[in-house]
Amino acid sequence: MALWLWACGSAGVAVPEQVVPAACGLCVFHMEGAKSCFWAVEIDGEHYAVSGVAPPFDMAVAHEEDGQCKVERQARVEGTLTADHRFVATSFELLPYDGSGRKGTKEHD
Repeated sequence: MALWLWACGSAGVAVPEQVVPAACGLCVFHMEGAKSCFWAVEIDGEHYAVSGVAPPFDMAVAHEEDGQCKVERQARVEGTLTADHRFVATSFELLPYDGSGRKGTKEHD
């Protein structure tokens, strides 16, 4: 487990290329304060909303059997963790779904 320290004015903490869980921050990860669907990743047990380079969000595709709102997937990522709890991706490759991972439980209106 990594300990992230933030300095005033820090640009963030670099995250070297690694494979991490990725899914909808609302539907699968149940991130506090989330009100709509968005890509999120889990790094060292913490969830981060993804900005920067990420797969596009498509509501129809997101709710397919292996979509971001239905299941946790694996992604090969690289980027920066910011002090405001975001992951700014410079690389985000969604890997093929292998049938494992958490399932989404959030029902949409």
